[in-house]
Amino acid sequence: MHSENIQDEEIQASKALLSINSIKKRINNICERVNRDPKNIKLVAVSKNQTMNTVNTFVNEGIFVFGENRLQESQKKWPAIIKKEKKIELHFIGKLQTKKVTNVLNLFQTIESIDNEKLLKKIALNTNELNKNNFSFFMQINIGQEPQKSGVLPNEADDFLIMAKEKYNINISGAMGIAPINKQAAPYFSLLKDFCKKNKLVNVSMGMSNDFEVAIELGATNIRIGSGLFGERIEK
Repeated sequence: MHSENIQDEEIQASKALLSINSIKKRINNICERVNRDPKNIKLVAVSKNQTMNTVNTFVNEGIFVFGENRLQESQKKWPAIIKKEKKIELHFIGKLQTKKVTNVLNLFQTIESIDNEKLLKKIALNTNELNKNNFSFFMQINIGQEPQKSGVLPNEADDFLIMAKEKYNINISGAMGIAPINKQAAPYFSLLKDFCKKNKLVNVSMGMSNDFEVAIELGATNIRIGSGLFGERIEK
């Protein structure tokens, strides 16, 4: 039985290495084509529904930045992994409820989905007691103006950024957006990049497994890859 477990782990590690190398090769290829340095692209592995064993396999293969959108699952999975590997960097990428802000700040290093004033207020109350330099805050912009998606509307984004800084003393360092699934991503990614450039935001989080190459071409600094690394996700 022990030998079977070892064999399963070796197979899993082999699959992980193949998927990591495939994604990195694609990142390198697009960066070479558009004259960008791959070192300036942060690969965020979206590990929702992945087990500790699977995540550990990816950590062992040199992946240290992970994105999660479920606090309870993250609390069960990550503390033990972080205890062993201090390089881990966690990004909260999902819809965030105000009642969960304190716990998210205690576990994650980056919140990518700030999109309303209640969140700003709650974060401000918490970060007054914490070292804000340890956190990165991104605002989520609904770049496709889709009613089913979260995010600040593009025409309200400038005012939201000003409110975060002037009213709540929160330094927003980036913006995150998701292109509509049934449309060409380029115009939406360009909108997000232009907003970040205009407002001197250094982090541009856009692009997922199906469109990250377009995102890199148009200026993404963070790409969020789930199925491209882990395979199709099985919902629980």
